[in-house]
Amino acid sequence: MAKKLDLALHSDDSPEICLAKLAEQIDLDQPSLSAPGGYKGDRPIVGCVAGNEFRLHKRQRPFGRKNTYVAVLFGRITADAHGALIEAYWEAWRKVRVYTRILLAVSIVAGAPIFLMFLPCALSGTCADQGGHWIGVILPFASILGALLLRRPWLGAKERTLVTGFLKRALAAVPRQVPSENRDWESSLDEFRLWV
Repeated sequence: MAKKLDLALHSDDSPEICLAKLAEQIDLDQPSLSAPGGYKGDRPIVGCVAGNEFRLHKRQRPFGRKNTYVAVLFGRITADAHGALIEAYWEAWRKVRVYTRILLAVSIVAGAPIFLMFLPCALSGTCADQGGHWIGVILPFASILGALLLRRPWLGAKERTLVTGFLKRALAAVPRQVPSENRDWESSLDEFRLWV
């Protein structure tokens, strides 16, 4: 399945200038236990710039800690005929994607036998404790549904608009049509950091 490009922008500045502008207007998203919002600094957008790539996400202040389940805007800036081409896509952190796949597999493997064990008793009505058997029927579906819902990055339209608007303002960029909305690259900044 082809992966989709969510954002394509054009800036009149060179890629090097765009990357420098972006780096100076964000806080680094290295975790800090003592900082409010989970990251050092006080800017609303945190991220990282390395090489010709960047990642951006909104600082999650209300909880006082970083929220791993938000979507992250991964992107790259390349040279264009008259400036820079900014391409980006929204994705959950790699560790979240791995964790939810494991959770989904465990939910299916553990839930199927529980469901099959409790279903006959719940449907026949001959068992003494009907309420307990319905829980055995509903719980496997609830755990599978929960694992499926975690697979979607939980970043609302307001936060996406905030991050996208920031990127457009910081780089003085305008939307651009691209020949194909499919992307053939993965960000190297989507690293698997288990504990942070």
